Amino acid sequence: MGRNVMTEPTSYEPAPGFTSWLESLKARAPVERPTREFLDGLNASERDRYDDVRRTAHANIPVILTPQYEQLRDWLHGRLRKNGRLAMNKRVCFVIGEPFQGKSRSVERILQQFDLDQIRKYGPDTSRGLRRLSVASISMWGIDNPRSKNVAVAIAEYYGIPDADRKTMHFLLRAIQAAAERHETMAIVVDELHYFGRSTKAKEELTNFFKSVQDHMHVTLVLVGVGIDALIAQDTSGLGTRSQLSFRSYPPFRFGGFDTSTHDLRKQYLQFIGGLSAKLLLAEQPRGQLQHEWAVWLLGRSGGRTGLLVEIVVEAADQALSAGREYLLFADLEGVTLPNDAQRNRNADLEVVTTKVELAEWLRSGRPPRRNGDHR
Repeated sequence: MGRNVMTEPTSYEPAPGFTSWLESLKARAPVERPTREFLDGLNASERDRYDDVRRTAHANIPVILTPQYEQLRDWLHGRLRKNGRLAMNKRVCFVIGEPFQGKSRSVERILQQFDLDQIRKYGPDTSRGLRRLSVASISMWGIDNPRSKNVAVAIAEYYGIPDADRKTMHFLLRAIQAAAERHETMAIVVDELHYFGRSTKAKEELTNFFKSVQDHMHVTLVLVGVGIDALIAQDTSGLGTRSQLSFRSYPPFRFGGFDTSTHDLRKQYLQFIGGLSAKLLLAEQPRGQLQHEWAVWLLGRSGGRTGLLVEIVVEAADQALSAGREYLLFADLEGVTLPNDAQRNRNADLEVVTTKVELAEWLRSGRPPRRNGDHR
């Protein structure tokens, strides 16, 4: 029998590590903010190991609630609820945004929680006695110009289908369909799907593949990336392929940065900075400094992009630990090199360190603080 002949559905073991995101939800933070007394009690090797633990904790700071996150959560949950566990209707959710907005982490966290909620409601196993996988999540990170075969293979490998890269697309589609039904999958997430294929051929392949998934599987597709809205907006004359035209009926969710246009929104932004500051595991970091002195600067430097803002603070904390300090200096923040794609949308007028009085004035008016000297 040929290797690509599909026989009766086989029960595969899901890919190793597929429960890691559920475990991350249950796991508590590995450490709390240390005291100087605790640090002084560590010998050199213990301190090195503890610093590594802190770096890991900083790099994996959980998503902090923001207005954008809550809007995305409500939007995604609404569409998943409408689809239902065994409903026949099909749905596509496009989540788009510029780089460094934090969209991938946000989608991941929202669907992790959704997956865990399904397990709490219906148990960890399906009616067939298999592991429940309400959400199957893959990433195209590191794959330039992904094609439909890349996506199909990644999904198949998630379900533990062996030798997926050697199978035909027809076999993979049938195998994925069978696996999704066995594991009662409700959503398939494809992240880092930037520009939906950089060539016309790749774009057509991908749209046709996702349309086939829609036609044959009772799942919600969640497609996350940069520039994939071009697929929806292009060819308004109606000359696109049937698959491309069908996607235009699904309005995308545009995940943006912080909106600080009103007093209440500026307060929410400062609360976010306070939440981020509270997660820094530096023994001598002054409470409130990140909010009072550097919040406006961080807003200007990051352009309000949540992912970039967190990355700047995490990298600065790493520099402080490397220097043997238990507190941040402004030079740590300023010294973080921004990726090329992150240079856009910076607001130089806001890149200023503030006093409490200047921060209060910005909170009231929204105007950039006056530069009355260096308050570093």
